[in-house]
Amino acid sequence: SFTPQLAERLTQVLYQEPGLRAPILRGLKSIVECNTLVLHSTESETRKLNPVCYSVDEARDNIAHLNKQAKSWLAVLFNVFTTVEKESRAVVGDVISVWASIANESELAGAYRNVIGHLNQNIRTTVNQHGQQDQETQKMVKTTAQMLDILLLLIPYLPVPQLRESMSLCLEKGVLTHPDGTVQKLGYRILARSILRIVEMPELPEDERSTAVEKVLKETGAETEVATGAIKERLNFLAVAIPYISSTSLHLVVAHLMEAIMGVKEHSEKARKAAFELLVVMGEKMKRGGTIRLDLVEDSSDGGMNAREANVEEFINMVGASLAAEKDHTISAGVMSLSRVLFEFRDEISETSMRDITSTVYPLLGVKNREIVKSVLGFVKLTIHSLPIEIVEDQLSNLVPALFTCLTVHGHHFKVKIRHIFERLLRKFGIDEIEKHADKATENNSGAFKMIRNIKKKKERAAKKKREAAENDGSETEEARNLFKGDAFEDVIYGSESELDDSDEDEGQEKLSKSRVKEKAYKSGRRDLRGATRLRIDDDEPMDLLDGAAGKLIASNAVRRKQPGKDASKFEIDEDTGKMVIGESDSDSDDHRHAAPKQLKRSDHDVLAGAAYKESLVSVDGFTRNPNGTIKFHKDTKKRRREEMEAMDNDVEMEDAHTKGEGKRKQKQKPSRLGQEFKAKAREKIITLFILMELE
Repeated sequence: SFTPQLAERLTQVLYQEPGLRAPILRGLKSIVECNTLVLHSTESETRKLNPVCYSVDEARDNIAHLNKQAKSWLAVLFNVFTTVEKESRAVVGDVISVWASIANESELAGAYRNVIGHLNQNIRTTVNQHGQQDQETQKMVKTTAQMLDILLLLIPYLPVPQLRESMSLCLEKGVLTHPDGTVQKLGYRILARSILRIVEMPELPEDERSTAVEKVLKETGAETEVATGAIKERLNFLAVAIPYISSTSLHLVVAHLMEAIMGVKEHSEKARKAAFELLVVMGEKMKRGGTIRLDLVEDSSDGGMNAREANVEEFINMVGASLAAEKDHTISAGVMSLSRVLFEFRDEISETSMRDITSTVYPLLGVKNREIVKSVLGFVKLTIHSLPIEIVEDQLSNLVPALFTCLTVHGHHFKVKIRHIFERLLRKFGIDEIEKHADKATENNSGAFKMIRNIKKKKERAAKKKREAAENDGSETEEARNLFKGDAFEDVIYGSESELDDSDEDEGQEKLSKSRVKEKAYKSGRRDLRGATRLRIDDDEPMDLLDGAAGKLIASNAVRRKQPGKDASKFEIDEDTGKMVIGESDSDSDDHRHAAPKQLKRSDHDVLAGAAYKESLVSVDGFTRNPNGTIKFHKDTKKRRREEMEAMDNDVEMEDAHTKGEGKRKQKQKPSRLGQEFKAKAREKIITLFILMELE
């Protein structure tokens, strides 16, 4: 049985033996979950889940016995949670949640008071010592974050009074204004989870729940200094709280709208997604209807109209008001936010509002700021894809000239994006309609009309290549298209790219110089190789890039795999049986081809290349580098010259031995006496002298 003596022994092992913590924690979690599962299941389910087949009454008695030890075990688990590394806290946190779920209100309140006491003490100290970076302050900040983590685990099981106390702690004790970003992030998580806990309590009336949420939103509206790491959590907190405010408090949506708009320009991808989600949540809340009192919004310039009717079009007008900002960064964020809202609520917007929005945003293509133009190009792509065809067709007279103006102002910076937009326009409206507006737009823009004709020419060329490929293969092959499984809005904005080949040359390519043509062909070849060559994984042998076997790991055109049976027409067919006949010459040639590299010998060029590296290390003309990168030239000393002469003599002897034949063994030379070579030379001279005398 789970006696206090066993619990004491397990506690000592948890503190003293870190290697045994994992199995003990799993056991502590399982002993509670098994009894809880039996307690909340039927008799038939109990027999399937529990092979011992103890009854529900026994499980209830076991839970009551464990409940007596819950307070002690929560204190032990809190200590273990603060001592383990950050990567291992999730396991301990799961055990804390399981034991907190079976604890009585009094025992859970005791554990909660313990956490709150440590939290108040550390927060007060770290806020007073703001700006100090000593080790003691950093330790207190770390302890504060750990206590907030534990409080976050206890919130799903706390009663209403303690939930309100937790929210007040985050709002009033300096958690949301703490200089550390981790503390702010945990504070917003606690607020979001507390709100979800409050709105799910059936014993609270709806008005009281809405009042509690609105109070939190009002008090967090003044928080302007948000750490970079806490922006995503703050946006998630707003997305959780806004759906539960009343229809008469929609001014809180307007008060936090600018945070959502500016959030779409954050560097963090998760923060941008949270900002887009918050815009959708705000739009859904405004769609339900209500009253917007602008006189309750701070910095509101609308003093004449105190109330407005809430709907989707009113919300879009509020988002579009950011286009009148002074900063280019804010205007770009407003265009991106307007794109998201327009895509989400396009079915609830009238055609008049759509025309007003497009006529307002399209002229921004002519501004000089590239940040704004980039956002507007995404908006244009979205309108062509998502809005009714009549809306875009009416604005072609403004859109086509604006695109050519953008191409003229920014040169080739947005050329690929603009060409992609024209491809969509040509596919949707036809070449005649686009050329009609392009003629008017290219009166003062020399060469801009060539893009339209070039796109048309490329489309015809691509269709011709497709037909030829189908005829050569004997069957119609479908082109692989990109399949997007992410967010629909991101698929429209960033997803589909140009269907035409970027490596095709323009109409006036023949007028370019030869160097320009070679440079463009080289770049296009690099782009083709970028997607054509892949490295194939081979676990049997390590890849040595200096060895010839490295070529085995390279698979060209790995994306385009050969279809089964495509090369069957290259083999001969037996007329009697109908089977393919594979000749032996193919296998023989393959064997010779694979065996050929083994017969190759090192060339003189390879030998010289290796000698050059060795010479740079030892010769008097070489140099070396020390660890600091300084060059140190070799000194011309007697010792170094003698070493070079000996090395040259050795090379000459090796070359002579090599010319005599590899199969012959060298004869062992006897050591010669001092001066013997001079005696041999004197003997030769004497013999030569006698021969000359005889001839005379």
